Amino acid sequence: MHELLLLLVFSATWAVTLPGTVLLQWKWLVPLYAFWLVPAGGVPLVWGLCIAGASLLVYGLLPSGARRRAHRNVSEALQVFTIRRKLYRYCALIFPLVVYPILGTGTTRWVMAGIAAGVVAVDLLRTRVPPLRHRLARTFAAIAKQEEGRGLSRTSLFLAALGIVALFPGRYPGPAAMVILVLGDAWAVLAGSRLSTPAIGRGKSLGGTVAAFCAGWMGAYAALGTLYAPLT
Repeated sequence: MHELLLLLVFSATWAVTLPGTVLLQWKWLVPLYAFWLVPAGGVPLVWGLCIAGASLLVYGLLPSGARRRAHRNVSEALQVFTIRRKLYRYCALIFPLVVYPILGTGTTRWVMAGIAAGVVAVDLLRTRVPPLRHRLARTFAAIAKQEEGRGLSRTSLFLAALGIVALFPGRYPGPAAMVILVLGDAWAVLAGSRLSTPAIGRGKSLGGTVAAFCAGWMGAYAALGTLYAPLT
């Protein structure tokens, strides 16, 4: 049950991030998810192979025109700054979904906190060292906002938040909070910008807030139930 719910959350997040490319989930998302479940969710390897093979077969049977349109839609979506930035943020999911189950809670929380502290330190140094600032600006031009050129970047603040929640006591709060932060941040912007709902604050919408809450908590519940223990 948790595995299916998590796949549903991933699928919906793919759809809201890369609209018009849902068909590609059969080529990339489902096979990757199936193989991820083998070590993480305890699924037998033969089942992972069967699911991945069936998914690739379905994709291969799709009309060639539909497959080409889906690939073209990906290329067009990557031209949008907000989408590139959210795809970059999704990389943080590797900590609650991969690193936590492999290294364990104790090791991962200090690794994550150390990475966050290091990134914030480099970002603070960037604001005071022009050569470093110019170099990092060129490197991250595709995902950095213009107003982040002088002060701390929002990505650094985002990682700092992840580092703080990684230190939460107990086995579950750290991974759960990371999933909520990453998915909630993406859904608030991407879903909120597409839903015609009332504004509830500066740059915030009711639709985006509700979408962020639902996606974040559903994703955290499903991820913890799949990776750590059956939750009741």
